[in-house]
Amino acid sequence: MGQPAHLAAWQTDRRERKREQVRQAIRRLDARGVAITFAVVADEARVDRSWLYSQVDLADEIRRLREQTQGPLRPRPQQQRASDASLRVRLAAAQQTIGEVRRENEQLRAEIQALREENSRLRGELWEQPRRA
Repeated sequence: MGQPAHLAAWQTDRRERKREQVRQAIRRLDARGVAITFAVVADEARVDRSWLYSQVDLADEIRRLREQTQGPLRPRPQQQRASDASLRVRLAAAQQTIGEVRRENEQLRAEIQALREENSRLRGELWEQPRRA
């Protein structure tokens, strides 16, 4: 059973509005001479960057314009640069997150192994039961 027609129509209309938002954002950015990137376009159009990547024609247009507008990287002003201290804090936070993810991963692996063993044990018991005719 599919979704109701009015919901499908609403989704189609919403997708087309988002696509038009992106087209207009690209035109505005291009007119201002801003370097075209997925992040800039997503921000200007107020859409998710991941959604932009899923729209093949729009993503191709952004890539084409990005190649045309790329130039040498300009250094950021000193006030905008990350300090050594802030980079150390970010690194420590990332290392802590990685440690937590690794511990969780190990816990999940142990749980999966226990479930597999329980599944095998239960299957073995069922297999060994006498069959009724």
